Amino acid sequence: MHFGLVKYSYGWGNASMNNLKISYHDGSAGTYYCHTFLVPEKQIAIVILANSATTEHITSIYNLRESLLAQFLSN
Repeated sequence: MHFGLVKYSYGWGNASMNNLKISYHDGSAGTYYCHTFLVPEKQIAIVILANSATTEHITSIYNLRESLLAQFLSN
């Protein structure tokens, strides 16, 4: 489901990061934002929801994801 096609498969973007397969999906109706990020090989799932979809808040969501990933992947 996640890696059946190159770069995008069944609603999920997929790529690699540090030689690990990742899947991601973002969604918004303009007043909220949801970011889902999966690293199956490490059994990591990060879901971040915000009650705002401004450019600044979306940037903060991605910065938070990077901070969480750094903590999870260093262990």
